[in-house]
Amino acid sequence: IGERDLRPPWRPGDRPVDPDRADALDRLACLRRAEAVGFRPSLRGEGIDPQAAREAARVRDDLIRLIHASDEAAKTAAGPQDSLVPRLLLAAYPDRLAKRTAPTANRALMVGGIAVEIDRGSCLTAPTGKPRPELFCAYAVQGVGQGGRHATMVRQGAELDEAEVEVVFPGAIQRRELVSYDQQRQSVATVVGWYYHDLCLRANPGAQVDAGRIAACLAEALASQARALFDEDEVAASFLRRAAWLRVQCPELEVPTFADAALGELVLSLCAGCRSRADVVAKPKLPWLIGGLPHALTRAIDEQAPATLLVPTGNRITLQYDDPARPPVLAVRLQELFGQRETPRIANGQVAVLLHLLGPNYRAEQVTQDLASFWRNTYPQVRKDLRSRYPKHAWPEDPLSAAPVARGRPTKTPAR
Repeated sequence: IGERDLRPPWRPGDRPVDPDRADALDRLACLRRAEAVGFRPSLRGEGIDPQAAREAARVRDDLIRLIHASDEAAKTAAGPQDSLVPRLLLAAYPDRLAKRTAPTANRALMVGGIAVEIDRGSCLTAPTGKPRPELFCAYAVQGVGQGGRHATMVRQGAELDEAEVEVVFPGAIQRRELVSYDQQRQSVATVVGWYYHDLCLRANPGAQVDAGRIAACLAEALASQARALFDEDEVAASFLRRAAWLRVQCPELEVPTFADAALGELVLSLCAGCRSRADVVAKPKLPWLIGGLPHALTRAIDEQAPATLLVPTGNRITLQYDDPARPPVLAVRLQELFGQRETPRIANGQVAVLLHLLGPNYRAEQVTQDLASFWRNTYPQVRKDLRSRYPKHAWPEDPLSAAPVARGRPTKTPAR
């Protein structure tokens, strides 16, 4: 292998290449043929370089003499069997193992991530549509590291299988779990592969992978989306807004900030048992938000910055905490507040909510923090305007003594 090739340069079609496991076996056959006929020049007609064969024989004889001179046992040892040649080549070139991109392909990937192409003069060439063994040792290559438009060519190679690789290098083939986040599918992809160094010999996409690694991969991918994940959960998002508002209004409570970094840490726990972003989105987030808080603080947030307020009709209306520096908004139909004299207050009574009093069309007819003043000064004019537009709805002269109406229209009394 280290000497000049016994096969002279050739052009496609100059000579047929018989399929074999290794180009080295073809060269050994050439050497035997050349020795048998005394290295005569006519060998060129058979595709054998007689001078290269003579040089190879000389180097071989020199090596054998060196071995015999240093090892008595080698003098009587039998020569190597042809079946061992691929293994011997792998032992000599452990970094040259390669795998075809497909059983019928003449392109391959070599250890180190080097893409190679099998030369058409190699016996390893796969005829069109005919599969060949995928693994081989590319012991004679040309153009490694040149890059650009020059392909790395495998001039000579020797086919192997996994069992032979394991015999030559016991334990070199290792099982690895590959876990990665598929951005397009927004889920974790897992593959179990068997590797020789960095070369994947085979893979099993459906094999079981450690759940902890899947969760860690998902958490790493979603860490930057932590706040968005909590905002997508209506209950959790409401809690975060209420906590942010109460932290400004009642600093003595020392409500935590729930910064992005803190939410990112919670995502790791949220990802346990999950494989995709959708799995995480489906999980209720509130338990993780309040899990690390003192019970008294959680209760204070619920009491001093409630998610809803009870109105006279018995309905609970959601409070909108849009700005920590401003009072929350209670958007409620005006008729649901009949009978209520004062504006609801929260945060230990320090803050009056901002009432958006809605008409039957759910549009705000009045915005106020002083409900008593509205009933006394503004309601008469609002009543006059709304009665003309919605005559079938209840518009009592004295809203404080009237029964609240949940749907705007009073309930009809059945005829007797």
